[in-house]
Amino acid sequence: MVQKAIGTLLVANFSTGKFYRKALPGKEPRFAVAVIGINTIGSMLKTIFNAAGIDDQRNISNHGLRATSASVMLEAGFSQRTVAIRTGHHSNALESYIRDSKATHLAVSAALEPINVDQNISSSSQLNLIEKKDNAITEEVETEEEDEDEEEDTAEKRIKAPKRKKDDDPIVIELRKGSKIIKIST
Repeated sequence: MVQKAIGTLLVANFSTGKFYRKALPGKEPRFAVAVIGINTIGSMLKTIFNAAGIDDQRNISNHGLRATSASVMLEAGFSQRTVAIRTGHHSNALESYIRDSKATHLAVSAALEPINVDQNISSSSQLNLIEKKDNAITEEVETEEEDEDEEEDTAEKRIKAPKRKKDDDPIVIELRKGSKIIKIST
């Protein structure tokens, strides 16, 4: 019966262009040509929550479904463009709908949790892992310091004498370090 009603509704949708149709009483599933009013649509979610026995004392709105569906689609890996098209957003307002899940909050907390070496370490493999991380960080810092020394040498070679058209034109010196450019003007 439900499938037949949905089929009838979809046929009505394709022939007249509107989806939200008022169901007409009777044995066969039938729908009115007129669309459901804005007030009826606005109260649908509250009615569904009441029928399901969910507390309706909190602020329940159809807009909440839009925000939830946007968050679920983004967490599932869909692009912001796809989500914006699906939810009908035409601007960057989509970002205000993005909610972090509990799993995301837990992952962030776990990543920021400091390692306490004073605690009992359950196995020597955990201690070795901590030592390896410390050594890798130390090696990375040493390598970066060496790279900075090399970049400073090359940066000095890149300085060119500024060209001025007039004596009162400001002097501009450009220093390049990697992809960064520093401009000094007098």
